[in-house]
Amino acid sequence: MNLSPSIIKIVLCAAAFLLHAGVVMKMSPTADERDHYLYGMRVISGDTSRVRQQDDSKMPVSALNAAAGMASRGWERLVEPLHAARMVTVLFSLGLMMLTARWSEELYGPAAGVLACVLYALSPQMLAHGTLITTDLYQALAVVAVAYTHWRWARSWSAKRGVAAGLVWECRCWPSTVAFCCFP
Repeated sequence: MNLSPSIIKIVLCAAAFLLHAGVVMKMSPTADERDHYLYGMRVISGDTSRVRQQDDSKMPVSALNAAAGMASRGWERLVEPLHAARMVTVLFSLGLMMLTARWSEELYGPAAGVLACVLYALSPQMLAHGTLITTDLYQALAVVAVAYTHWRWARSWSAKRGVAAGLVWECRCWPSTVAFCCFP
């Protein structure tokens, strides 16, 4: 049986999701997750002030996690708010996985895209950061997205690719101020 690379990547993505979900359910909260979650809740309520020293590394993107955690309220028997909040990061992690696979495939062919999925799914770094309520994974996604869209635009100049690269460039700072250092 000859499976297409697209089917293999979808299966690997599903396997990575299950692996990440297992980590989400078993892992205890880290030292800074609570702070990111609380900052995200403040952002949702309209308060973006950084009232404590620890808030310096917090960014409004944490509101995505907090929104999922808040939406799970009342369903605590099925899912804890912390787990629901972490699953948002898992979904963005899978997006990064597929983006790296797509870029690898465009560079080196279908086998490279599948290999990128395998390496990503089994990476301890991605498994660790792809399940936390922090900005690390979002920052990685932003940097890769900036590099990818500008690479595509440089390969084939068009208004559509230029607008896409510009929009991604502008969005790069949502996860972290470190992205100011990200130049294409």
